[in-house]
Amino acid sequence: MKVLIGNINIDNYHMLSALAGIAGFDRSIEFTCEISASIEIMEDDFVNKAGILKMLDEFIENDFSINLV
Repeated sequence: MKVLIGNINIDNYHMLSALAGIAGFDRSIEFTCEISASIEIMEDDFVNKAGILKMLDEFIENDFSINLV
């Protein structure tokens, strides 16, 4: 599964890795352009599903747009 993150700007850029760090994906961010990024989420036993849901919720609360593909 891949999470596409949009609406990145200079004011919220620093929050992106902090919010991704909630589920341990702060080093998995790939910037696709200046205003969007993606995070690849692998299905395995090491992924905390509650952490992923919390991370996605925080992205929405902080005005990022997200799409799951």
